[in-house]
Amino acid sequence: TEEERELAKAKNKKDSSSLNSFRWHLTKGLYDLKNLRPCNVLKRLEDSKGRSAYAVRMLNRPGLDEEEVIPKDELHIVTHVPRAAIRFSDKAGTTDQHLPDAFRHEIGPPENLVPEAWKSKD
Repeated sequence: TEEERELAKAKNKKDSSSLNSFRWHLTKGLYDLKNLRPCNVLKRLEDSKGRSAYAVRMLNRPGLDEEEVIPKDELHIVTHVPRAAIRFSDKAGTTDQHLPDAFRHEIGPPENLVPEAWKSKD
């Protein structure tokens, strides 16, 4: 029936993702913090001079304006991204300071460092 065909069409459209590929190019303000996004590095290439370039899948981050959000059914791939354009950072809560047995000790000046006159509360 026509209704079954429309449902099948809608399901196929829903299951398929749109692939958008862009070549990286330097533009003014590109390195500003507001332009940082998480990404997955897909491939690394090296030229004859030893310089690396990457192909990355761009992801969304919290706080983006509506028009900046990559829709869930779209893949955005950026190619020829230089190493200088990628910043590596630890995921929240994964550094050594968060280990259960991490050493923590209050740090303060030794008692004899402060003159007695400064210690009185008069």
